Amino acid sequence: MSETRTGSRGLQWLSAVFVVVVLGWLFKSLDWNEVAEGFKRADYRFLPLLVILLALNFLLRSWRWKWLLPEGREIPLKSLLEATVFGFMASFVLPFRAGEVARPWVLSRWEPVRFGAGVASIVVERIMDALVVVVILGLSVGHWEAPPEWLGAGASLLGVVGGVGIVGLILAYLFSAAFTKLGQKVISLVFRGKLEAKLHELVDEFFTGLKAIRTFGQLAVVVITSIVMWLELAVFYQVGLHAMGLDLPLWAGVTVMVLIALAVAVPGLPGFLGTFQFGCVGALALYAVGKEEALSYSIVMHVVQAVGIIGAGLWILKARGLSLKGAMER
Repeated sequence: MSETRTGSRGLQWLSAVFVVVVLGWLFKSLDWNEVAEGFKRADYRFLPLLVILLALNFLLRSWRWKWLLPEGREIPLKSLLEATVFGFMASFVLPFRAGEVARPWVLSRWEPVRFGAGVASIVVERIMDALVVVVILGLSVGHWEAPPEWLGAGASLLGVVGGVGIVGLILAYLFSAAFTKLGQKVISLVFRGKLEAKLHELVDEFFTGLKAIRTFGQLAVVVITSIVMWLELAVFYQVGLHAMGLDLPLWAGVTVMVLIALAVAVPGLPGFLGTFQFGCVGALALYAVGKEEALSYSIVMHVVQAVGIIGAGLWILKARGLSLKGAMER
């Protein structure tokens, strides 16, 4: 246990150092008067529209989740939406994207959903997101004059992850029984007693969950919803650009969305602090927007998301009579 905690602390320190380096790069040679001017130029009347677009994105994400869970079609959309918001809130207040685990965990407490199957649904969701982002990135490249070298490397890595993930999903779907037995044998070599039995059950639930999509129609719903969801998020960022007085081409919102997705994929501090700003500044640099204006934009868009998600998450917990700690306890 002490070794696990030591490793966790090491990862936290490593992520903290990374974020400090990123923030140092962003803040280097900044003209803070220009940053302040960026805030002054903003038209905050667009805030309600940004909140609506953010809520719509979560609704689309929750609807897609229905089709990624074996029992999804019987689960109320309200529960899926609340668990999704809670999970993203957890990622804003806890390190290492803890919300990825928090989402299926709280849903398994609120609805008859097996936790292992819920985790499998998040894995499928992330693979689908990686592939959609890579495709959108490929369509965006032609609209950039001089994309940075790191962008190509990041896109290639994301594409490899998505491709390997798809192959893994197909193999797990075709040979789920064999994978389940293999996983349970490995667990039996390490664990004994009640924990062994519980982990065996979790492995079985996980590989069962990977087979939630059973027809071409279900796959089509997931793919189409994923594309719409990401393009809607691009609209969110495009409206934010207009609100900040940055009248850029329509592809700018897509560019911001893609580069933020690539940047926040790197493990970091809670709330994607630093990596979110890095993605925004890098994206807007492709349109000759200065670091000061880009940083102002990134802060406003980050705050809108943080306040909206954390506020909604706390409201959901209050409505259910739970605390953040209580929601995670069984």
